[in-house]
Amino acid sequence: MPVAFEELVGSPRIRIADGRFVATREFKIAWADTVDFAIELLGGYRNIGGTFVFSEPASFPGVPQAICRDIELDPFPADKIVTGASSSLVGNTNLPEFALVTARYAILPHNNRRHRRKHQPDVPPGTFLTSHSAVGTEQASLASCALHWKDDEEPFDPDMMIGKLLPTEELTEIWEKVPIDLAPWDTIRDARGKVNDAPFLNHGAGTVLFLGAETSYEHQILGDALVKLTYHFKVREVPSTATPGTLFGWNYFYRALASAGEHWLEIADQDDNSPYPSFDFGRLFSFEF
Repeated sequence: MPVAFEELVGSPRIRIADGRFVATREFKIAWADTVDFAIELLGGYRNIGGTFVFSEPASFPGVPQAICRDIELDPFPADKIVTGASSSLVGNTNLPEFALVTARYAILPHNNRRHRRKHQPDVPPGTFLTSHSAVGTEQASLASCALHWKDDEEPFDPDMMIGKLLPTEELTEIWEKVPIDLAPWDTIRDARGKVNDAPFLNHGAGTVLFLGAETSYEHQILGDALVKLTYHFKVREVPSTATPGTLFGWNYFYRALASAGEHWLEIADQDDNSPYPSFDFGRLFSFEF
């Protein structure tokens, strides 16, 4: 049942600074209802009888993308205490009759679709995904026997080392507010060192390599733990020598003898296994029951 509240005079307050929206609301509630009211405002996942139940965070009236991100609970009025403090440090604290609840609302990047990366994976409700990328290059070595001087076609000295810069990109996907018991731990371990089996974040199949993940944790008011998963990927897109606009990924290497004009060719072992196996990266962004 929703908690009864009274919004106080002077509330709400809105501030827009440098285009950023933040707002504050103040409520008076019974002190005994503070935990339930905090849950209503903050929302999130809770484990109820072994089943995870999600409730939406409270949004600011008229601005649905602005959600409640933090709250403060103070005695109201501050100088009126119904029950005094316990003589034990582990006993009951002061028990005011009423509480002043200050709720703060903000529009975070993952609440605004304008900040979503193109072709970003979908994630379960109540969890949030943000992206970062760094575009760069890396040097790959070419066998000197594959090259010659253009003016007289003289082959390179076999001891000469030739380097070529290849386009790369480092991707970071941050998945937040994931219930710790539903995080895809086995999938993360299984996906390391593998490449995407389908287009991923607007990059072609086989061009994105999963490097691994970092984790950090937070505990909600009732103790249910959430985890933030920071995924690291590296993109390798090698331009074709035969077909302009075609890009090859991690399983392609340079060969001196071209095939139909193509020097970047896919390799495999004697059992036809690729150095970098393919994987469904969508599983990294799904709950694991």
